[in-house]
Amino acid sequence: MNPRDKRFIDGYVADSLYPSMFHFRFTPAWIDSFLVRSRIPTPRKPRGPFTLVDAGCGDGYGLIANAVAHPEGRFIGFDASPGHIARGRQLIKSLQLSNVALKRMALADVRLRVKADYVTAQGVLSWVSRANQDALWKFASRALKPGGAFVVGYNALPGWSHAVPFQRLARAFADQMPGDSTERFAAGVALTRATGLVPADTLDRVENELSGRWRAYVAHEYLNQFWDPLWSGDVIQSAEAHDLQFVRNAMEQRLRDDFAFTTAQRAMLGAITNDRARETAVDVLRNAGFRTDLFVKPGFRRVTAAATRRARRNQYWVAQQPAAEVGYTCQTSAGTLRFDNRAARTLIAKLESGPSSIGTISEVAEVDLLNTVDALFAAGLVRPVDPPAVLTTAAKFNGQIRAGRTIMNAQIGAYGVVVPGSGDQDLTPATCTRLGIAE
Repeated sequence: MNPRDKRFIDGYVADSLYPSMFHFRFTPAWIDSFLVRSRIPTPRKPRGPFTLVDAGCGDGYGLIANAVAHPEGRFIGFDASPGHIARGRQLIKSLQLSNVALKRMALADVRLRVKADYVTAQGVLSWVSRANQDALWKFASRALKPGGAFVVGYNALPGWSHAVPFQRLARAFADQMPGDSTERFAAGVALTRATGLVPADTLDRVENELSGRWRAYVAHEYLNQFWDPLWSGDVIQSAEAHDLQFVRNAMEQRLRDDFAFTTAQRAMLGAITNDRARETAVDVLRNAGFRTDLFVKPGFRRVTAAATRRARRNQYWVAQQPAAEVGYTCQTSAGTLRFDNRAARTLIAKLESGPSSIGTISEVAEVDLLNTVDALFAAGLVRPVDPPAVLTTAAKFNGQIRAGRTIMNAQIGAYGVVVPGSGDQDLTPATCTRLGIAE
């Protein structure tokens, strides 16, 4: 790697901007819902003050969405790209936000004057050098309060194994091509296809992304000089070395073992007491290609089972589909999960009129509601949100997103940031009611 190559910043693509995105697994409500299930105290009370720091925030649009949705929170993002920071600051200025700040800094240079309740890092760990990975772990451990949460999303093995030959070939070809990163990558893909060494379906998928709205994304995915999918066991080991305790995978597909694995698989996994070995075994079973992992800074006390049930009962949920379109089954790695029952239909009917908690439903037993909301969550049919609040800049933010200035489809309503489902692009009055957003 040539340190003078202006196409990269420390090996990361720098001659184009990563597209604006919102990652729903990095909202406080999502993170808290997984902490609650592990009987770990949440770093904040619902709608209480907190500080969230995003490492490698890109242009910060996702962080800004969270800031609009949480005026009670303080948000700090940093990224090494001056173009990313400039674009994000422009949005902050247009929205006149005072609770979010973006800073141009490399991972190793970040110092905070405050302690964070949450640190997040999406799309960083498996795309940067080992030195920067270590800097990220050090920062997260240093920045968090005791009991604070670190959430990290990364490309994982063995699921990415099939793409490694393609990435190495395409990057090597692209490195010698003229043009910006997207143009170089397109040329690299064409030359890779000509070798006949990479399956056509892999190349077809990438070329579809190059010709569509994800064009700016693919170069950032594949051309980084330290692109390297990771084994979860190695990630957990790095966290432990920096005084961060592994809690669990924080993806809905891994919500409950009895949803995700067969009886025999659960028995096998249950005999593995080492987190690193168990999560590696899980990833081999599922051929995992991406993970969102949750860690905490030690210094917390487990909450009681009664407090956990109370928190789950009071959790607000938003429905991702209209009631008429909900199918009460989903496919998991263990088979078909079926939940067509009175509790599920009652809850979906309730959420049709807007986000709510299961504590407002009295006609179904609590234990049935708790099991049912788990099934709906695992199926991607509901997502956790916060209690309602008055959000003065939400309409202006939503207007900019709807104007098509970004590929990000997040919208903000009284209950926080929501991501409309696949059938919600038109944002009809009924959809806005269900999602809790202003029309």
